Amino acid sequence: MESSGAENESVLIVTTSVKSVSLFSEAFAAASINQIKVAASASEAQKILLEKKYDIVIVDAPLSDEGGENLARSIAASVKGKLRQLQDENAKLKQKIEDIRIIDRAKCMLISYLSLSEQESHRFIEKQAMDLRTTKRVIAEGILKTYAN
Repeated sequence: MESSGAENESVLIVTTSVKSVSLFSEAFAAASINQIKVAASASEAQKILLEKKYDIVIVDAPLSDEGGENLARSIAASVKGKLRQLQDENAKLKQKIEDIRIIDRAKCMLISYLSLSEQESHRFIEKQAMDLRTTKRVIAEGILKTYAN
């Protein structure tokens, strides 16, 4: 039988209701999610969330120390920030991949037109970038323009 991975997911239930804890726990158990933590207040939930990240957070308002809206907004803002950080990281990785592709194409041009080895072409691009105080990509783009007909 194939595993869905649900048993690795974690849930934080923030509620003052024993009935809600029971109801949510049963539902998650039926979905094979067994890592369940319960907090009775927003402040307790905030402390728990500082220690561990949860896949699912349920805020069953009102809570003992607040209505629950502030906690939900805080969690949503945190998730939004993390998502933005991941998007930025993803964009940087895509840029690096594109840089590598361009540099590799330039190396191939140097190998073809100047009969350099792969190591020599790599060193040539690196040295030009250092000497001209620019990036390897800029040098590679220049090489591609020079040899592309």
